[in-house]
Amino acid sequence: MPALPAGLSYTQVAAGLLHSAALRSDGSVVAWGRSSEGQTTVPALPAGLSYTQVAAGRYHTVALWSDGSVVAWGYNYSGQTGVPAGLSYTQVAAGGDHTVALKRASIDISATTPPTVGLPLLYSISTWPVTLSAFYLMDVSFAGATPGMTVPLAAGGTGVIPLNAPYSYYEYGQTYSSIFTGFVGLLDATGQATAAFNTPPVAALAGLQLSAAAITLDASAPFGIGRVGNGVTSILALPTLAITSVAPNAAAVGALITIVGTGFLPTAQLIVGGVPVTPMTHTLTQMVFAMPAITPCNGQVQVQLPTGQQASTAFNATPLITAVLYNSGPAAGGAVFLVQGANFHAGTTVTVGGAPATIQAMTMTGILATTPAGTVGPATIVITSPSGCFTTGTYTYL
Repeated sequence: MPALPAGLSYTQVAAGLLHSAALRSDGSVVAWGRSSEGQTTVPALPAGLSYTQVAAGRYHTVALWSDGSVVAWGYNYSGQTGVPAGLSYTQVAAGGDHTVALKRASIDISATTPPTVGLPLLYSISTWPVTLSAFYLMDVSFAGATPGMTVPLAAGGTGVIPLNAPYSYYEYGQTYSSIFTGFVGLLDATGQATAAFNTPPVAALAGLQLSAAAITLDASAPFGIGRVGNGVTSILALPTLAITSVAPNAAAVGALITIVGTGFLPTAQLIVGGVPVTPMTHTLTQMVFAMPAITPCNGQVQVQLPTGQQASTAFNATPLITAVLYNSGPAAGGAVFLVQGANFHAGTTVTVGGAPATIQAMTMTGILATTPAGTVGPATIVITSPSGCFTTGTYTYL
């Protein structure tokens, strides 16, 4: 028997006809004795793996790796070292001229999207080997709860079935029932499947633990529940509350304004110019509201959650003049002038000396217009947004 390195011990031994093998506490295997068939030549381990079990036949040796692989070496007249490829195992044994291994049905589950309250959550299920898992069940729970699971009365097909007992939450006047459901479906040819769940838009769930597990149903015995796969546990988080755009930024009373962003939970409150406004439509990423009759200039649009989160952006900005080019012309009118500035929204009007100017072209930063008829001397240019906010400049009639 080989001498043990310091600090190690033997944890398992196996004996063949004329050779022996042993598993050490560091996950290595040593073998000694007759090696006419190579039965004591232990294969090198791949990086990161270890041996977890060893067995010996008459002239061959077999061992289990930590990743579920099986290796065998030595005499192979009867195929005793020809380990079937593409399988995973949990235990090995050896007879005189044969080898036995216990096959593992593997189920792996992973969350492919972040677990966020109010947003769809996708789980990827992978089974291996494929033939052992023609169907699967998936159970989703949170905060460590373990609700009862209902086995379907008929196997096959796809669809959604309830696996969890109904849950109800009451928050800020809204009740959400039967939040999570289970999923039963067919795997594809590679043993893959995707299950989708809608996490409810309830802010109170943020911070709770969300757990998921896949459970196989044996294709040959549809009511036989297989093992639970590698579970996924994560923490539910609130979506990031943010406003990315408001369009148009200023408009006439009653015109529709669209706010785009993220995290607009059903419990979110919309505030325009300091006054709560009820949106006409409301999703997690968009709100649409009608321009209120009284909206202060240079105000804000805010989205607030009962949790204290809020997002805001400037709204209904007053037009700004930075320069007036070609700022003098004949009193008869018809002269072109150019106003440079900012916040020139669609629907903005221009007057010179109280009379409407004709707008030839307009962008958010420039207005090209022609003057109306006027009287000799200075005249006030008034630029008014569609919501009534205005600014002034000067034009001189000659």
